[in-house]
Amino acid sequence: MQQKISNGVNVLPLLRILSSKDLAGKRVLLRADFDVAVKNGRIQDYSRINTNIPTIKFILRAGGYIRIVTHLGRPHGKVIPSLSMKKIAIQLGRMLRRKIIFLRNPYDRRSFKAYNNSPEIIFFENIRFWPGEEKNSPSFAKKLSAWGDLYVNECFATSHRKHASFVAVAHALPAFAGCYLEKEIFYLDKVLVNPRWPVVTVLGGSKLETKLPLVEVFLKKQYDVLVGGAIANTLLAARNVSVGQSLVEHDYFERVRNVLFNPRLHLPCRGSRDGCDCDSDCSFDAVPESRGRAEFLRNRTVGSGAAVRAVVRRARDPDTAYRSDVPRWSHGPARGEWVVHTVSDCGSRHH
Repeated sequence: MQQKISNGVNVLPLLRILSSKDLAGKRVLLRADFDVAVKNGRIQDYSRINTNIPTIKFILRAGGYIRIVTHLGRPHGKVIPSLSMKKIAIQLGRMLRRKIIFLRNPYDRRSFKAYNNSPEIIFFENIRFWPGEEKNSPSFAKKLSAWGDLYVNECFATSHRKHASFVAVAHALPAFAGCYLEKEIFYLDKVLVNPRWPVVTVLGGSKLETKLPLVEVFLKKQYDVLVGGAIANTLLAARNVSVGQSLVEHDYFERVRNVLFNPRLHLPCRGSRDGCDCDSDCSFDAVPESRGRAEFLRNRTVGSGAAVRAVVRRARDPDTAYRSDVPRWSHGPARGEWVVHTVSDCGSRHH
């Protein structure tokens, strides 16, 4: 199931697409994406849950028995109660109007014996509570695989990670792509293999480890790349722009130098409310936000839209591949949503 970044090669035909004939009476180990925003025990955003529901309903209609494997946050092999999946499981049961069995330890022999053949939806505790997940442990994957006759990946956002629930399990069981993952790959291939020029991409997130290869591929293809979120902090800092105490990955300063001043790379800049105060050709702005003694950058919501539109409107009918965690790293009333709205207002298709 795991694919390298496409550099002009259509990977969609390589996916094994799920069909109803594969599912009747089968136990389906579904690697879902329920890594949602939670604050004070309350779910803040249901969008990721909603994107998984079509595949869940498809499997149920076809007579499959679902076992949900997913994660929340980055507990790194430790049990952190605030990152438990129980609240997500309860909400999913309400949305589906079905009984859901939540298992705190699906690797316990008694739990396996009691529920292995149950037709009910079984929802496992946060897979990242176990160290074997991030280590891609074969023995851990073997225990997990015992719950399924086949495996379905519906977690596009983290499929690049070499974790047991993506790699070892996918090798242990017949592996298929879920409906949403198939759709994501379809649009990604459309942009990478046969795009309508020019192409504008929007990237955000917290780690350059996974985003820098995308930036490099897109720039090599002569795409415009709008970068926001925490990864922009590192790029700005590498340009010697002060970002206060914002998250910066200093180890990447040397690696980013080959893209840092590419004219198609568009970063936030330090700006005043009345306009940009830097000398560079920026595309959208950021202003400092004070929190006690610490100063952070936040995505600016006033005056930034025009600059973003200027980049997007270089094309009369641009293709826009939208893959961004910018809202998660933004503060203030708009929470970064201005990026989505601005691109949408230009008539682009953001995926």
